[in-house]
Amino acid sequence: MGAAKILLREGVAALLNASHPSVSYTRTAAEVLTAVDRALVTGERDPILILAGILDADNNRGCPLR
Repeated sequence: MGAAKILLREGVAALLNASHPSVSYTRTAAEVLTAVDRALVTGERDPILILAGILDADNNRGCPLR
């Protein structure tokens, strides 16, 4: 799977988490969009995968909706 695709998958999950009123997420939706956009603009694999890893960790901290 390409680095951009991995980041986009994590970015969508982060947007859903950040937008849900019952989820206390570490970033706002605007912050997620800005970070993903900046990483993708670099076109470099390492920054893209680093952000994907950060968002993955944030997205898997636990869900209060269970």
